[in-house]
Amino acid sequence: MTERKPFDPAMRRLLHEQAAASGGPPPPMTNEERVHMARDFMVRALESRTSVPGLPNEVKTREMEIAPGLGARLYLPSDSAGKSLPVLVYLHGGGWVAGSVAMLDPFCRLLSEQAGVMIASVEYRLAPGHRYPAAAEDAIAAARWAAEHAEEWG
Repeated sequence: MTERKPFDPAMRRLLHEQAAASGGPPPPMTNEERVHMARDFMVRALESRTSVPGLPNEVKTREMEIAPGLGARLYLPSDSAGKSLPVLVYLHGGGWVAGSVAMLDPFCRLLSEQAGVMIASVEYRLAPGHRYPAAAEDAIAAARWAAEHAEEWG
C-alpha cells in the first residue's frame, strides 16, 4: 500500500493566499448551472469543429422521426447498397442532460463505416427539462422502432 504523505505546507499556503486574494472560493454551483455549463461547453466544441481529417463522408445519413417528437439520424455505410446490415441504436453520452446527435456525428460516421453497421443515433429528451424516465422511454421507443422497421432498411 502506498504511504500517504501530508499535503505540502508551502503549496497549502500558496492556495490559501490565492483564495484570499480572489475573495475566496467560488460559491458552489447548482445542478441547473452545471447542466448549463456542460451544454455550453459541448455547443462551443461542436461550433469550433470545422472538419475531421479522414472522416468517411461517403456514409449516407437521413434524418428520421421515429416517434412523435423523437428524432434520430440514420447512418448507412458507403458500401451498404443491397446488403442486409445489423442496426445499432446509439444513445449519445452526456449523462442524460447534455449532448446531441450532431456532437457525435463524426464518431457515428466512423463507427458505421468501420463496423459495417446501420446506426440510428437518437436525439433523446434531456433532463432537467424532461424528467426521468423520459430519456429511458425514448431509448426503449428507439429500440422498438428499429426492430419494427428493420426489414424496410435491409
